[in-house]
Amino acid sequence: MAHDYDILDGVPAPYGRGSSPIPLSEEAQKMKDSGTGEGESYNGSQEQGTAEELGQSSQEEHIPLTFQIPAQELKNAMQVSRSSGAAFWKHSLYRGPDGRKIKVHYCRNKEDSETVAQLFLNQDTLGFDLEWKPSYATKEKSKEKLLDSPVLTEKVIKEAVSLIQLASEDRIALFHIALHKGGTIDELVAPTLKKIMESPDISKAGVAVGGDATRLRTFLGIQCQGLFELSHLYRLVKFSEKAPRQVNKRLVSLAQQVGECLYLPLHKGDVRSSDWSKVLNWDQTVYAASDAYAGFRLFDVLEQRRKRLNPTPPRPAHLELNLPIRLAQALVDGVSDQTQIEEPTSEETQGGEVAYPTLPMEGLEEDSWTSSRESAENTQEFDVDAVAYPTLPVEGSEDDPLETDVEVEGTTASTTPGDSGLSEVSHAEDGGLASQIDIADTPHAANVSESKFPSTNAEVSIPKPIEVQHAEAWLENWQASLPTDYTPKASKAALRAYALWHHQSLTVPRIASILRAPPLQLTTVATYILEAVRIERLPFDGPRIREPLDVLPVSVHGRYRAVLNKAH
Repeated sequence: MAHDYDILDGVPAPYGRGSSPIPLSEEAQKMKDSGTGEGESYNGSQEQGTAEELGQSSQEEHIPLTFQIPAQELKNAMQVSRSSGAAFWKHSLYRGPDGRKIKVHYCRNKEDSETVAQLFLNQDTLGFDLEWKPSYATKEKSKEKLLDSPVLTEKVIKEAVSLIQLASEDRIALFHIALHKGGTIDELVAPTLKKIMESPDISKAGVAVGGDATRLRTFLGIQCQGLFELSHLYRLVKFSEKAPRQVNKRLVSLAQQVGECLYLPLHKGDVRSSDWSKVLNWDQTVYAASDAYAGFRLFDVLEQRRKRLNPTPPRPAHLELNLPIRLAQALVDGVSDQTQIEEPTSEETQGGEVAYPTLPMEGLEEDSWTSSRESAENTQEFDVDAVAYPTLPVEGSEDDPLETDVEVEGTTASTTPGDSGLSEVSHAEDGGLASQIDIADTPHAANVSESKFPSTNAEVSIPKPIEVQHAEAWLENWQASLPTDYTPKASKAALRAYALWHHQSLTVPRIASILRAPPLQLTTVATYILEAVRIERLPFDGPRIREPLDVLPVSVHGRYRAVLNKAH
């Protein structure tokens, strides 16, 4: 499968083949081209004029948020090389009145979680996300046995729901359940946090929230209400006027929505599949905080765009109500009764809580638990030839001076970069409740040579490795041998990886390094190979099929049962 990265008015916006990004507004384009005066800012939701100025009737008022990205900062990020960490969207770009930063609360015990959760209790909408330890349930038990077990052990619970993230406009909370003392639900879950998650009056906005809710219900006994699936609102805003048949409940990845609506790419890298049951390091803190805050900002941007539609459709209902997404009546009347609207499957809508997940590809969420995130991320197509976004720079690099406040709740001990990735803890200003860490003050790491990144001033032609040339020659010959009316279903990237593995007997790590620098993830290469074999029924050496299979989580092995049976 190929991943198309399009350049939208100079802004990288990844989107799936067959769709089109939401265009930049006139104001955003002017800001990007020329910048604005000092002190002005842009948050992705300031659009071109009011509804009245556009000749539309305004039925719902939208109140702009006060925390925004300074216009010059956004312009710089849009124009900087993708090799720089400054090219990514992150929560730390936003500033409030008087230059105030977004506060991040890192809660490592139940008591502090309770105190911090109360700061979010009166909010109407929160960004919401969840993290857990990858492959936590695959070492000893299958998913089915785990769910049938009458007793959930402390280890299982803490690895299944390691971190809960909530975000409002000016603060983000990281509730690190895995570090809370105790092993029972009552010992681990702060009452106010549970109250927030179960309140139908507080919208918890995110992508693939159905799968997260299932996880919270299964392992922490939290009966989530007020779940808001951003994919539904995104599709309503993007397609209701010109392509109403595409207004459905299929998931759209968080990265795609951020790239199109907030105008900068969202970083996705190996940190996603790191161990979230341990004390968070710097990269994990940034990742977790940004994902939750993205949910909050997307809700605001998409809501403003919905209200600007004329006629204005109603906001999609909370996910747990299981109601259809409603178009404005005038648009409904314009849809032919004979038009067949394709209904998405449960995997694509509610979180994929089915037997086997869709497989991770490069840049996708990689979780052993069958997750809606996997379904959401697989709405995009990926190819090794696509330009991938870079990884975040090392802590304190000049490319990414993280301007944010992180409060490590309830700690008095020093935390050094050596053990958690964060700077030394200073005493809190609020009488000892929290210890404050300003990551912007962390010592800079050793300077990175400019030669580490490719030059943007000249095009450099790098010949393909001879192995890749041979693989592409095989691919061309294989395609020529097919019937004229047959179109291969496997992607060229998958077939290329298969040729390197089968015909040249290369290992998965070797293929990963050949196809891209830095190397592809091993799970990506393994998935390419196995998908090519499965979809196109290509020949393979029986004993060698275990190599790519063993790279993937056990929970996805069932997808290749037919391949394994053939190997035996």
